[in-house]
Amino acid sequence: MTYINVNLGEEVHEDQPVEEGSYTLIVNTVEEGEAKKSGAPMIKLTHQIDGHPDAALVYHNLVLPKEDDEDKAIRFKNLMLKRYLVLAGADFESDGFNMDDLQGMAFEAYLTKEQIDSDDPSAPPQFRNSIVVPRLAE
Repeated sequence: MTYINVNLGEEVHEDQPVEEGSYTLIVNTVEEGEAKKSGAPMIKLTHQIDGHPDAALVYHNLVLPKEDDEDKAIRFKNLMLKRYLVLAGADFESDGFNMDDLQGMAFEAYLTKEQIDSDDPSAPPQFRNSIVVPRLAE
């Protein structure tokens, strides 16, 4: 059998979430996707935490309205989208925005630290950070 010579020392480890607080986030990836349960179109975002190279990426999904959504669902999805765009300082118009403009954006956000539910009760607890997206100013 061939021996694979790679560095698997202590510097190779799982990235960890940061403690709850305010951080500068940088949009790392912006991808189109589909919500698992509803099949609704969505934008899948990952964010790096500036100044924390060993921090786990922060994931955030923006679910977009779909043709057969009820009016209430459309308004809610548009509100969640607008809240994120305002938080990120992204440019947008009343009729939409350019998804590509989000790539590389940096903005301040408050992160929570929450435990991830596991199907395995014997597994050690795992945590993730989530972005607190504030309500729009009145």
